[in-house]
Amino acid sequence: MNKVLIYVFIFLVILTLVLLGYYFYSSDSLKTLFFDSPSQDKVGNLPKVELEKYQGEVVCLPAKSGADAEEESCILSLKDENNKYYALSGENLRSMVQENTSAVVWGNLKQGSYANYDVVGFIEVVRAEKQ
Repeated sequence: MNKVLIYVFIFLVILTLVLLGYYFYSSDSLKTLFFDSPSQDKVGNLPKVELEKYQGEVVCLPAKSGADAEEESCILSLKDENNKYYALSGENLRSMVQENTSAVVWGNLKQGSYANYDVVGFIEVVRAEKQ
C-alpha cells in the first residue's frame, strides 16, 4: 500500500512539473527573458519604426578641398538648404532618386564619414519622391 502511494505521489509531482514547464514555456514574458528578440504584439507584428523626412537636392557628393575624388563614380547625396550633405544609401536607390533633382526622402540617419568627402552622415533611404 505504501509503494502505491509513493508511485502516485511521484507521478503527481512529475505531472505538475511538466504542466508548469509547458505553462512557462508558452508564456511570452519568459520567452523574452531568455531569447533576445524584438517585442511583438499578440499577432506577431513587429513594432513600426518611425522614418525621418529629409528634403533637398540630389547631387553627386563633392570632394573635400584638396582631396582626391573618385572621378568616374557618383556617390549620391542629398544637399539640404543649409548646404550640408548627407550620403544616400539603400536598395534600388538609383531607381528612386536621380541626380540633379529636388527630392524628399524618408529613412534613418546613421553617423559616419568618408575620408575624401564632407558629410553629416548617411541616410538609409526607404522611400523617396521627386519634388
